[in-house]
Amino acid sequence: MKIYSFDLFLTEHAPGNYAEEYKTRRNEMLGKFPFSVLLDGAYFETDSLEKWINLHLGPGQINALFYIKTGYDFGFSEYFFQDEANAAAVRNAVPNIYTRHRHSDDPPDIISKSDGYESFVDYDPTNPNSIVIDVDDEY
Repeated sequence: MKIYSFDLFLTEHAPGNYAEEYKTRRNEMLGKFPFSVLLDGAYFETDSLEKWINLHLGPGQINALFYIKTGYDFGFSEYFFQDEANAAAVRNAVPNIYTRHRHSDDPPDIISKSDGYESFVDYDPTNPNSIVIDVDDEY
């Protein structure tokens, strides 16, 4: 998962009329939840992030918009928060979140994160800041 700015997202991934629609939807959310984090990642990574949010920020903290799919099970989403500290916590956690795929066949039990579409980074067990979340676990 990568953190994006909204302006860069619009420039690179919001063709034509989509830009205005995205701005409108985003402004409505920012009116209620003034702090946000925009992400580019695989859908299983958003599942992992939402598990992390529920565990560390508490249930009911997930307010998100899903903008555009940029590949198979991959796209942009933005998470909104009332509290700047919660948005900062998410921004700090995102670069460290890896997902364990317990039922993967090739190789089994793989742990990775994305770095753009079809680009994955393997888990580094020596990194003390790594956060590993199992996709097959329940919330």
